[in-house]
Amino acid sequence: MLTRTILSLLLVAMLLSAQSCQWLSRRRSNIDKPSPTRAYRVKFESTVEDTDRFLGFHEWGSIQYLKGADVVYSHKWDYTDSMEDTVMGMHKNAAWLGDNVLYMGGDQPVVDTPMDEITISNTTLEHLNYATISFSKHSHITVFDLPAAGQIRVRVPPVMNWRYKEGQIDWSFGFGGGTRSKREFAGARRDLQKTTSPTEMANLSLEITEGDFR
Repeated sequence: MLTRTILSLLLVAMLLSAQSCQWLSRRRSNIDKPSPTRAYRVKFESTVEDTDRFLGFHEWGSIQYLKGADVVYSHKWDYTDSMEDTVMGMHKNAAWLGDNVLYMGGDQPVVDTPMDEITISNTTLEHLNYATISFSKHSHITVFDLPAAGQIRVRVPPVMNWRYKEGQIDWSFGFGGGTRSKREFAGARRDLQKTTSPTEMANLSLEITEGDFR
């Protein structure tokens, strides 16, 4: 009798385990994309594993920016969460908007569609190895090798949450990066830009200053 009870419990456990495999899943992303001239490269790897049926997940991975064989930036993560976006989802697509300008985000930029412009100015005396500018939770660009007093104009995919109402764009950027002399910088900017219509392409500017160094 006891043996039959134990066998029944084992059968139930096996059935539950089989059912759990139906909703537990593992997803992987592996991006290895050089710039047009192959001077720079981005490597992104991430694995997301469901931990329960209520949107809980465990994610681990790494990202690297390289210039030739040299690692410009490297970061790893290993964490559990729920109800939040995954790092994988926020880095779903990678596209080089120029030889030294990398876009990463949830959406794939379409070259033939209208794009906004952002002018990034390095007003410091430092050579910036890289500067990453976040437009939203799901969209950012990274500019490599911006010299002291240098400036670059980049066309970026429109970010619709800049446009709150006709005649006004409320924009905000978060940014950070590192210099050739191993200094780090970070900051945020927010401003309003007047436009003639809510669909007009934005022409924005961002200055990185000495006050942004940590």
